[in-house]
Amino acid sequence: MQRYFKPKSWLSKLGFLHFIMKKVTNWGLLIFTLLFVSCSFEREKNKFLELEKSDKVFNLKGEKFYFPEIINPLFINAVGDYLIISENRRNDPKYPLIRILKKSPLGYHSSKGKSGFGPFEIPDATLVEPRKNDSTFIVYSGMAKTFTDFSLTDT
Repeated sequence: MQRYFKPKSWLSKLGFLHFIMKKVTNWGLLIFTLLFVSCSFEREKNKFLELEKSDKVFNLKGEKFYFPEIINPLFINAVGDYLIISENRRNDPKYPLIRILKKSPLGYHSSKGKSGFGPFEIPDATLVEPRKNDSTFIVYSGMAKTFTDFSLTDT
């Protein structure tokens, strides 16, 4: 009588367990070595994160300004004598994505950036950076992956 299958023996099970134990041991040794090498007993002092202890008390005063044109701001950037405020892209598309405020005296100046994917439109204002002269700035749109130049002097 011929057998078509091999009976499982305890030796085959032991070989599999030996293989698994060898893998676990190798990984454990690797993790232990990495932890041992990466940990040190001496800590370097980070000059940037340390706060100097001081007995000085600063009394800060502030004013709250309300601009009804600004609905849901995300980022504020300074370009020359202006503050550029990026609005959230989830606002109603009829509202522009960029608001411009004058620094002194603080007041609303204008708005730019029609929302959309068409020509002369931007879907969002992810990053605003000033250009070489103080009257222009560039806006990066993360959704459309485009750069758009804007001028502060035009209307």
